[in-house]
Amino acid sequence: MNSFFLLESYRIFSTTTTTTTTTTTTTTTTTTTTTTTTTTTTTTTTTTTTTTTTTTTTTTTTTTTTTTTTTTTTNIITTFNGLMYICVRF
Repeated sequence: MNSFFLLESYRIFSTTTTTTTTTTTTTTTTTTTTTTTTTTTTTTTTTTTTTTTTTTTTTTTTTTTTTTTTTTTTNIITTFNGLMYICVRF
């Protein structure tokens, strides 16, 4: 009876790659409002004019942050000899 041994096995290596992308967007809006009021007062001898100006400025800032994470897993199969023994007889 003849026999031989076939030695073969494999390993699986996993590699994981993670990519993170962050995007930040800032928007600033400025609004200015000006109001002018004129008042005229007249008496028998004089006329008085009063002008009042009011300016209001409003600034709004909006910041938006978006984060995207991508994970990729790759399996690498390598073969090498020495761990699994298969006996074949004929």
